[in-house]
This record gives sequence, C-alpha cells and structure tokens, in this order.
Amino acid sequence: MTVPDQSPFAFAAVVGGPVEIFFNDAAGAVKEYPGFAGKPIGATGTLFIEVEGVNALHDRLKTSVTVVMPIETKFYGMREFAIEDPDGYVITFAERVNG
Repeated sequence: MTVPDQSPFAFAAVVGGPVEIFFNDAAGAVKEYPGFAGKPIGATGTLFIEVEGVNALHDRLKTSVTVVMPIETKFYGMREFAIEDPDGYVITFAERVNG
C-alpha cells in the first residue's frame, strides 16, 4: 500500500499476517518527528501501535514522558501522538477515527 496512490509517496506499508510495517519519506518523517532533523538517514526505530482510547492514553502519559509529536488527527484518518522512550526510540500511538 502506498499513500498517495501515485508518486511522490508520503509513505508505504507492507503487511504480513497481523504485522504491518510503515516506511516514511525522510522529509515527511522529519516534519512529523522534528527530533530526526540533522540525524543521518537510517533505521530510526519507530514503532506504530494502534490502541483504543488514544486521547485518554495521551492525557495519562503526557506529563511523564517526552512527547515528540503532539496529538492530532491525521489526513489518513488516525488520531495519534508519539513519545520518545528512554533509549531514544519513537513510539506512535494511534486510533482510527474514521474509515
């Protein structure tokens, strides 16, 4: 799957069973996660986890973790936010809001 359907692509995904892996355009990734700016291109170690109740999860975590992407509803129908874990990995929590 690619978004959009035609080049230039914002991101693509591959699916194997219950696992879906996203590949982001580097410029798009820096826009979404400003902490990537100036870092070499490579495996950034981000995780994308779909949850139920993303607003409540955000409210519970926001004062005790480093939020690197504020909560917002994206054009592709997901409400999401991202945090940085103690090792520097980015974890995005998302919930489908339409579609």
